[in-house]
Amino acid sequence: MEFGKIAPEMLPKIDFSLPEEPPSNQRFLLCPQHKTERASQPLIYLGCPIWVHKKWVGSTYPPGTQEQDFLKQYARQFNCIELNTTHYQIPSGRIIEKWCKDVPSNFRFSPKFPQEISHHLLPKGNAKDLTQVFLEAICGFGQHLGHSFLQLPAHFSPQYLDKLSKFLDELPPDFKLAVELRHADWFGDSVSEQVIVLLESHGASWVITDVAGERAVSHRVLSSPSTMIRFVGNGLHESDYPRMEFWAKQLSKWLHEGIAEIYFFMHQPSNDLAPEALKHFISLLNGFAKTDICLPKSYQRLVQGSLFS
Repeated sequence: MEFGKIAPEMLPKIDFSLPEEPPSNQRFLLCPQHKTERASQPLIYLGCPIWVHKKWVGSTYPPGTQEQDFLKQYARQFNCIELNTTHYQIPSGRIIEKWCKDVPSNFRFSPKFPQEISHHLLPKGNAKDLTQVFLEAICGFGQHLGHSFLQLPAHFSPQYLDKLSKFLDELPPDFKLAVELRHADWFGDSVSEQVIVLLESHGASWVITDVAGERAVSHRVLSSPSTMIRFVGNGLHESDYPRMEFWAKQLSKWLHEGIAEIYFFMHQPSNDLAPEALKHFISLLNGFAKTDICLPKSYQRLVQGSLFS
């Protein structure tokens, strides 16, 4: 992930604090005394942006795992995937069917909208036709379809607000969507409230991307009872650990206040250490939120003397 990437020697100079939660967040949270009114427990989905990674064989995947079995092994460790492959190509029905056969019933795919839509057609206001093709394709995920992910480019500024509104109007009313905005001007107070109102009116979540080099877009805003956090670490640099602790505490707070659904995706450079980082985060979340999420299994030491050896 190149967005917000900085040189390691710059990390000690970064202020990783985030703005305070806006009062509007309370619109999307149930008070603790009313949590019994909810039909089910909050849904917590945690995963990485890939499952095909040969360096995970012998650590996250059992020794000797073949590539055709990577997804099966991934789905034994995590219950969600940020599906980046759809950003570059819409998968066929046959491929989606195969993926679904490789995962358990509680597993969710969060497909990213094709780049042709998010970066080219949507800013021009003519994304409807290709979006329909994409939506028909991902219907093949059935019960495994999680929140889809619209990642808008860094040049997509508030001047395109009408184009975003038009795009959202063209989606099915019950479509589960999370939207990532990367231009810093979206995060000014007056514009931010417009975004919240727009996304709320379509039941969409405002993606939270916590990344070192673009602190202006790191926030704590909710626009629906669901949230999606994309945590971009720095190879388990010492700064990663307090950041993960911050989010474990924040999600614990939101869980206590009645949030309905959480997606948390762990990114690391080349994603070599993403499973180890996510395992650490799950351990923190279990501690602060009193959840009992199963820790991913490690098949060998990733780092001599590491936390999970």
